[in-house]
Amino acid sequence: MKRNIFLVLALCLVMPIVCLLTACGTPSLTGIAVQYKDNTYLFDATTPLQITYSDSLSVFTREDFVVTASYDNSTSNQVTDFTFSLVKVEQGSETLATTLLPGNYRVKVVYNDINVSLDFIVNPISLAEADVSCEMVESSPYVVGGKAEPEVSLSLVSGASLVEGTDYTLTYGDNNTVGDDAGSVEVNFIGKYSGQVTYYFDITPLAIDEVVFNDVNTTYNGTDKRALCQIDVSGIIGVSDIEYSYYGGANLDQLISDEVKDVGTYKVVAHILVDDGYSPVADKEFTLTIDRADISSNSVESLGLDNIEVPFKNAPYTVADFEETISQALENSGITYSLSMLDGESVDNLGASTQDKHGALLITGNGNYRGNITISFSIMPANISTSGVLTINMNNGSYTYNGAEQTLREVHYTFTSPILLASGTDYSVQYADNIEAGTCHYTITGHGNYTGTYEGTFEIGRKSISLPSTTWHGEDNGSISLAYNGENRLADVYLNGLDTYFSSSYVALQYNDDAQDYILASLVNVGQYRVRATIAFN
Repeated sequence: MKRNIFLVLALCLVMPIVCLLTACGTPSLTGIAVQYKDNTYLFDATTPLQITYSDSLSVFTREDFVVTASYDNSTSNQVTDFTFSLVKVEQGSETLATTLLPGNYRVKVVYNDINVSLDFIVNPISLAEADVSCEMVESSPYVVGGKAEPEVSLSLVSGASLVEGTDYTLTYGDNNTVGDDAGSVEVNFIGKYSGQVTYYFDITPLAIDEVVFNDVNTTYNGTDKRALCQIDVSGIIGVSDIEYSYYGGANLDQLISDEVKDVGTYKVVAHILVDDGYSPVADKEFTLTIDRADISSNSVESLGLDNIEVPFKNAPYTVADFEETISQALENSGITYSLSMLDGESVDNLGASTQDKHGALLITGNGNYRGNITISFSIMPANISTSGVLTINMNNGSYTYNGAEQTLREVHYTFTSPILLASGTDYSVQYADNIEAGTCHYTITGHGNYTGTYEGTFEIGRKSISLPSTTWHGEDNGSISLAYNGENRLADVYLNGLDTYFSSSYVALQYNDDAQDYILASLVNVGQYRVRATIAFN
């Protein structure tokens, strides 16, 4: 009885220990929560946080964030052994962030293989006209042949200065007409700032003695350039009109009455017509320079000269081979040019591999044009499938059965003249039915410098054979005499002289008995027989 009681008590003591051990198993990490330490910035894992830039905004560090780990037993605790990084995101690429200027950013936290990314955007400070102080003249004089562009200096109303190129850009209007508020400058804020402001100013007319004609430089494009030298007189006090004369030639003394469009330097004389009451003004002289147009700005794609492929021709390619192609491509452009091979007078396209066969042409502008365009071309295998290019030479012109394979003797490809192709290097041939008399079919396949296939046939004639002299069983009078012996004598009836030329299988014997033709199974009985031998030739 005591032993049984003891066992029951032992079981009661053990069971609570097992339950306790089960309750103390290690919980599993289910996730982490990341937040700014004092909730100054409320980050959201799904929607990027929007922050407006300020000079006091500093780069985030790991000490700015609190990371809390959650477990599957509904418990959580703050952790410190996490990795932290702050990156700037531009066009899908991430770079380590060292400042927080306006742009897209991402906070990245990793703890025990769990990754959390928090995106945020730093927005520029939006500026309006009321936020900015502008220092600019209220009026600016008319600019002959140009536009008024007075200096602009900007600062914030709060006192901070703004720097052109860093904080803003300027875009001036046409500003070539006299009048109140006729001039404008548009300010676009950039960098730390955003927004746009436009300021206006007056454009005042010039006095006659303030008119200055500047030299004009332009580039040839096939059009008349005289209009570039002429100015609007409405902005000049006392001027009714201006008459222009243009001079060319080696000494700039030849008056030009037609268009001025070709490359060169020209003298322009401006004769100013003044209003009544104003003193005459001396003529003004300046130069018009038309530079050669650079053809290198034309891409080979735009000219349709990319991916040029020419066939192997067993001779060097020269300029003459491309003149028509280049002329057609440039005929509507008006470009004048010279053409040369980049590596000399010609391109040698011979070799074992067509993959390395290529060359290049150089188009060089001349006359009103300058610069170069490089045109590449590739030399491709010649196609033997093209009609009329292959010439096949048979073996002595014909073939006769000889028990061996019959093959083509020579294959020629015609460029400007036929050339002999090398079997195995330039082509291979597959034959069908090229032993027995009849029609042989063949297929030629190009290799190396040649491509494509060519199919043809030739005839194999039967061999002409003369029948050799034969005798019947050693007799030469055309008869055989056999003595009856009661045995089958068929084996004793045969032709002599055929074994040298034919096997016995080519001789078939047919016997005649009582004027009826039939095949005898045996030749035993006495009688007279007629024997006919049929000989089959190979």
